[in-house]
Amino acid sequence: MFAKLVSKLEAHFAAVEAQRRDAYLASSADLADLERRSRYFDVNHNPFAPYYLDEPIDWRH
Repeated sequence: MFAKLVSKLEAHFAAVEAQRRDAYLASSADLADLERRSRYFDVNHNPFAPYYLDEPIDWRH
């Protein structure tokens, strides 16, 4: 029962994250902006990366 709950929560959060990503990419002004946003999202929003942070890499000191 607990595993089923966790599975449903994972699916929900994955769907919410996908919607958030799609909205972020859809708001790009042109193709160059879309590529920049896509690269930014790939680098900064990978929860499986060893040092996942919610801030851009450029902001790290």
